[in-house]
Amino acid sequence: MAAEFDTVIKNISGSAKTFAFLGPHGKRLAANETLTVAGNLVTHLASLRSPRKYNALQAALTDELLTILSVPSPVMLDPEDTTPRTLQVDDRVLGTVTPSWV
Repeated sequence: MAAEFDTVIKNISGSAKTFAFLGPHGKRLAANETLTVAGNLVTHLASLRSPRKYNALQAALTDELLTILSVPSPVMLDPEDTTPRTLQVDDRVLGTVTPSWV
């Protein structure tokens, strides 16, 4: 269940790198290493008072040092039956599913 609320990122730089915007003091990821971060990393960094870490994430993505494999899916309420739904891709087709926590 926790995976539904996490961001998964991967170091695609080809070498070990320290990403200063991960955690309070940065995090070193080996080449091709993935890391699961609790919550939505992008919105968390965007909400910080200083834009420094958010800008560093944008630079790492633009420079193809890091990729985001998944982020928490938005939760939407179906007005017909009041059931929460989240987005899910199944065989390249986007659809909605009932979250596991319902």
